[in-house]
Amino acid sequence: MTDSQDNLPHSSLSAELELALRGATSRALNALHSLRMAVHDHVRRESSRGASLNEINDGLRSMIEAPSPKRDHGDYPAERAEEVMKQVLKWSAGFYPRSQ
Repeated sequence: MTDSQDNLPHSSLSAELELALRGATSRALNALHSLRMAVHDHVRRESSRGASLNEINDGLRSMIEAPSPKRDHGDYPAERAEEVMKQVLKWSAGFYPRSQ
């Protein structure tokens, strides 16, 4: 076997892994963008109805906590849900109109 033949499976696997990583990264970034825009729209809509930032954040917390995994099971660790919660609340504070 020549060196080029030895590298063929490795190159094929590397290309496959690169493609998978690109796809997963793209889907993750799209999901984060969609979540951020949904939080933006929700905060603007609720604030225009007169809701306080605390009321909005309480609603966001309950939306995130409802499907969150418990410590002993789930598709992902509970710590990940907490990270999402923290980020969503940061976005919420940033999107809340300052004049209210």
